[in-house]
Order: sequence, then structure tokens, then C-alpha cells
Amino acid sequence: MKTYPIARLITDFDRTITVEDTIANIAYAAAANFLVSASGDISYNDFLQSWHRIVKQFSDEYIQLFERLLNQPQPPQNTYHALLNFLASFDEIELASVERVISGKFLAGIKREKLRSIGKNIKKQANVEIILAQMREAGIQINVISANWSKELIIGVMGDLSDNIISNDLEFSEDGISTGQINLHILSPFDKLKYYQSLKSAMGSNLYIGDSVSDLLAILAADIGVLFGRGKTVMRVISHFNIPFKELSDEDKFSKVRFDMKRTILIV
Repeated sequence: MKTYPIARLITDFDRTITVEDTIANIAYAAAANFLVSASGDISYNDFLQSWHRIVKQFSDEYIQLFERLLNQPQPPQNTYHALLNFLASFDEIELASVERVISGKFLAGIKREKLRSIGKNIKKQANVEIILAQMREAGIQINVISANWSKELIIGVMGDLSDNIISNDLEFSEDGISTGQINLHILSPFDKLKYYQSLKSAMGSNLYIGDSVSDLLAILAADIGVLFGRGKTVMRVISHFNIPFKELSDEDKFSKVRFDMKRTILIV
């Protein structure tokens, strides 16, 4: 049995556990069931066109704000406080985007079992099942924190590889059909940090793994904080705010002594 210098793993989901972002999978499942609106029948293609407009609007607004903020001079000091202000700037855009999805009932009509079935067929990162199974065998608790809109889909992906999942979740009717409403729990990096703090173990070291800007606060708060991949967006933020990081080579092994570095990001 392998041993690890941690008591608890807390991990992001989309593009950390999975290869691709899975929100589109939920939308495509809903498209097959979205037949009627206030204005009459809507075809599958009409639904998808409306969905893509929603996605593009969010993407355009996010990128415009991101570029404007990062084109400002680098903060000379107290960079962590500056990072907090930067991340908080996106709250309004994030919430408005989700509210458009909810008000348009884009995710209505999906069966609970369908979401779990979709999850079972979503491709995971290489070796993630082996690694998580070994961790659980070693007694490490596995927790998922995700801004994904479907807990059922995450359950389908994770199977018995996780002990706890915290995410947004679709609301379901008594017969197990999604209403289009989303019960919101995680929208921002601050929400992920809050749930990280609630899940972390007081009896041992905690490892947080994520891949995006929304994971930065939890990564920086963790005993061992790992950024999976070198996404251009998140690396620009790390550079702009002068956040300390260390790239791990294939020869590096997790060591409680070597890597007990608060507010230093380990990149794999």
C-alpha cells in the first residue's frame, strides 16, 4: 500500500478530474428535451444557437474585463490583497451569466439518471482513477469542490472514488426531472476557499488540486496547493500578481518537509 503525507485531498472537478469542461454535456442533454417555450416550439438547433449566444456573451464579457484588469500596472506590494480585489471583480459577470441560464430554463427536462449516465462516459485525466483509488486505500478522504451545475453528473464521473461532493446542483421535480432552476453554492474563488476551509482536516496536511483562476485562493490556502497544468489564463494571473510557484518535475516526490509551503503554488 502506498503512503502519502496528507490526510485529505480536496480537488476541483472540470479539467482537473476530467479532460474537458463538462458544462456543455449538460446543455446538450437538455437540448434534446427542450421542446416548448413561451413563444412556441423550439427546435434542437434553435436551442443550441440560443445556448451558444449565452456562452459567447459570458466569454466576451469575461475576456474584456480580464484584459482590462491585467493591462493595469502590477501591484508593487500586498499582492495577495490585490489578487482578492481582482477575483472579486468577476462576481457580477459570473452571477449574471448563471441567472440568464436559469431564467431561460436552458437546463430543464433532464432526467436525474441521464446525468449520471452521461457522467459515466466522460473521459477522465490519465491515471486519475488509479491514483484516487490508491489514495482511498491509504485512508485519505477525497473531496470534490466544483462550480459545475450538476452534482448528479459529478457523481456519475466519480463513482465510488470520492467521499464528498460540493457543487451547484440542478433542482428536480418529484419525478426526477430537472426544472431548469440551479441551486447555487459555488460561483467564485471565494466560495471554493470557503468550502476548502470547511472540509480541511485538522489532524493532518491537506492537498488541494485545481486547474484554473477560480482555484487559486484554495490552492494558496492549502498545506500543499497544486495547479494542474499551465493554462495561459491562470499563468498570466500568477505572473501579474507575483505569486510564488514551483514546477514539479517527474523526479519530484511529495514530501511533507520539502513542500510545506503556504502561498506557494506547485505546478504539475
